Amino acid sequence: KILWILQKRIAYIMILGVLGGMAGGAYAYLTNSTLYRAEVSFYVYSDPDYVYDSSVNISNSEFTQAKNLVQSYILILKSNTILQKVLEEAGLDYGTEALSGRIGTSVVENTAVFYVYTYDSDPYRAMELAKALDKPIVAHCEVDELLRGGYIHDGVYCREHGHKGICSESEWRQVGRDIALAEKTGCRYHVCHVSTKESVELVRRARAKGLRVSCETAPHYLLLCDEDLQEEGRFKMNPPLRSRADREALVAGIQDGTIEVIATDHAPHTAAEKARGLAGSAMGIVGLETAFPLLYKYLVLEGVITLEKLVALMSANPRRIFALEGGVEEGDAADFTVLDLGAEYAVDPGTFLSKGRATPFAGWKVQGRAVLTVVGGKEVYDDNYESNR
Repeated sequence: KILWILQKRIAYIMILGVLGGMAGGAYAYLTNSTLYRAEVSFYVYSDPDYVYDSSVNISNSEFTQAKNLVQSYILILKSNTILQKVLEEAGLDYGTEALSGRIGTSVVENTAVFYVYTYDSDPYRAMELAKALDKPIVAHCEVDELLRGGYIHDGVYCREHGHKGICSESEWRQVGRDIALAEKTGCRYHVCHVSTKESVELVRRARAKGLRVSCETAPHYLLLCDEDLQEEGRFKMNPPLRSRADREALVAGIQDGTIEVIATDHAPHTAAEKARGLAGSAMGIVGLETAFPLLYKYLVLEGVITLEKLVALMSANPRRIFALEGGVEEGDAADFTVLDLGAEYAVDPGTFLSKGRATPFAGWKVQGRAVLTVVGGKEVYDDNYESNR
């Protein structure tokens, strides 16, 4: 059996209900990054109004376990003196009306992490602030007025089964606007979970112009399309599964380097929340424990990309883009996952360490399993120990 070390990884994932699943799924890190829009996709407890104060003792045992298991940066939506100092050093005034209620920090080991929140009416100001502090804008791109109550891709399946669709333009229109603003401001800009061929092409052109633009996609967008939809909540996520042409464009994007990161958009929900079909179920699926084995079997072993390319997409590239510390080089705080590339099995949601079970890949045959995860030089997951569960 061949073992491969997968270094510290991805740009953004949720922490709710993950616990051992994060480490067991070969994902070992949450990053600090700058976000904008009122509806951001990086939450604590999926609650945009939840405020974490580093001076307050965490009483929720489940969250504490997750925090101790894997390093994480915690999101807050309130200002504090640390943020004011950071802004002062950048020559910015916290007291301005434009900033009120839209910025926050988190403090991890005395390090201030800066977040920007703004509404679509003021994205330029958000990018100016991000540029001044040399922090990236990380955007969930969705134009609200184009959603029109939709919940799956506005394609053939949608129309044939009487569903309400989400058009591709609801994603790529904002991508195009944001890239134009990023060009004007010079800020770093990263697009989350790209799902459309138009978005891929916009990022490709921006990178060809030398702009500091990057993007990611997710395993389900690379392996599925709306032709694979079933009338079950485990096929519902946001963005939705798009057309075959979109999927092919995303694959081409990872092959030519336009798409530099594969993330999971891991979104755990209760069984009840995902048991209401496509129309009524909550958006989101889990992916931490299936991402590598799926991509290894269906992209690497099928000759679509190399193993080295997959490791770059899931590890080296996000570390570079988000300036993450740690790794496997001499002097690094050891952050890595050991994978058994010979392990063959079928995806069984009942065995997930994450509390979420909703996955469109249930029953799929996969290859590759995380057997050991080390974070900050400490073992946080060992496949041989039942205590992981």
